[in-house]
Amino acid sequence: MKADLDSVLAKNIRAEISKSGIPIRFQSASAPRLPERGAYLFGPVGSGKTYWACADGLFAIREGKKVIFTTLAEILTKVKSTFGKSSNLSERDVLIPYISCDLLIIDDLGRGQITEWGIEHLFQLVDARWRDSRRMVVTSNYERDELGEMMSAAGDRRKVQAILSRLFELPKIAVSGGDRRCLPPRQ
Repeated sequence: MKADLDSVLAKNIRAEISKSGIPIRFQSASAPRLPERGAYLFGPVGSGKTYWACADGLFAIREGKKVIFTTLAEILTKVKSTFGKSSNLSERDVLIPYISCDLLIIDDLGRGQITEWGIEHLFQLVDARWRDSRRMVVTSNYERDELGEMMSAAGDRRKVQAILSRLFELPKIAVSGGDRRCLPPRQ
């Protein structure tokens, strides 16, 4: 009986991990737990930010929490998909899962160009999660000033400041080290 229950639980956890969007390569990640409020992980390419964020997401899934792993580009692509006449969804409908999940992991914030339209949607998302005290883990190659400079080039500086103010209320964790992807494989 216990073995059957354990099997069902393991199957449910695997299903939730798959639905979360956590990449296959990180679905067995293990790292120290991030702070309860979430975190802003920043550092050089390949330093382990995504790995750590995914490990934290796995902890949350095992606790029965709803987790979504994504990038800003993926969110904005889904929002744009509502523009066609054939779409039955509104922009808000697309954002609701990201706003309401227990843990949202946004990977590589600052990668790629962002427009004023993208900044507006990022603000809506971050602000809604901030107001509801919903947990967020954000990874980036950029510190606050660098990220703010990049985003401000595309849009309203005050809105960018509002986004950063809310994001940087999260504990900031500098992840250092070289590009782990370039290391020789472990034997």
